[in-house]
Amino acid sequence: MKCFSTPISVGSVQRKHASDSARLGEELEVRLDNTRGSLEAQTEHELLKLDHTKRILQLKLEKESEILELRLHNERERSRVAARYEEELHNIAVQKLHAARSHQDAVNQVLLEKAQLERELALRLLEQHPPRQ
Repeated sequence: MKCFSTPISVGSVQRKHASDSARLGEELEVRLDNTRGSLEAQTEHELLKLDHTKRILQLKLEKESEILELRLHNERERSRVAARYEEELHNIAVQKLHAARSHQDAVNQVLLEKAQLERELALRLLEQHPPRQ
């Protein structure tokens, strides 16, 4: 079998190639625009996700900061109460010590007075009944 080709003028082939090239260029430009739009949409979506994540982390940080502030406040309050309790215990111990000293002073005073009375009694007895020599 023999192949016969129909003669095509050189100009029409060039026009066809130019037309195909133009169409291909337009098609590539449309694809490029679509891809750019898709990339811009993806970029915008990713930025929104990042903003959302940033906000969530910011809220978590604020919450953690509040928790730490409350813990610090509670610890300070606990320390203040403990210091006040220790001070009260010290005051009670000092009061007991003073009370014990006062009691001991009173006991000592009574013993001293008793000793003085016994001495006076002994001296009177000696005056009334001098020892015999």
